[in-house]
Amino acid sequence: MIKSFILSIVFLITATIIPGEESSAQEWKLVKEENGIKLYNRHIEGFEFKEVKAILHLNADLKKASTFLMNPKNIEKWMSGCSMSVEKKSGSNVKDYYAIFDAPWPISDRDDYGRIELRHLSDKRLHIDFRSIPDGTPKVSSMVRVPYSRGKLIIDIDANGKKVLTYQFLVDRGGSLPDYLREYLENTSPVNTVEKLKYTLEKL
Repeated sequence: MIKSFILSIVFLITATIIPGEESSAQEWKLVKEENGIKLYNRHIEGFEFKEVKAILHLNADLKKASTFLMNPKNIEKWMSGCSMSVEKKSGSNVKDYYAIFDAPWPISDRDDYGRIELRHLSDKRLHIDFRSIPDGTPKVSSMVRVPYSRGKLIIDIDANGKKVLTYQFLVDRGGSLPDYLREYLENTSPVNTVEKLKYTLEKL
């Protein structure tokens, strides 16, 4: 009886362990540090692009930052390469968006249907997740639909009382891209994104 019970518990625990991206991820590697921004990346098995993480200090009101970031129309104001963003669906803590990302000719522009979700908001922490939903709207023949992306924006207060922004992003951009553009998207675009975030959130 006891043996059967123990086996049942072991089976239940094993069944709930689902292999994910973290299990196939390498350690974070510091790529560069400039203008107070630390940029890291790591390889995730099955992805052509590396996952990126950027960290910096900023002085922003968390409630105002939450309101701004949860508005899909504002994505184009802070995300590098985004030329247009609109709200598609709206809930209390969840918003769906549609966004277009420009690419240099003759490379096709990318479009992305996705979801942003407010995970936590307090006086000491703001956590927002975002991810692509590639079948959320019909595809446009002139653009390449982003088949997968996930990321998060977190603002925490550190031990010194300073606010720290962490931006993390993993994406499959669809199709093929030349090496020079891949290099830009991995090493320059994330820095541009958090620089725009810092400037915009501190102005609110």
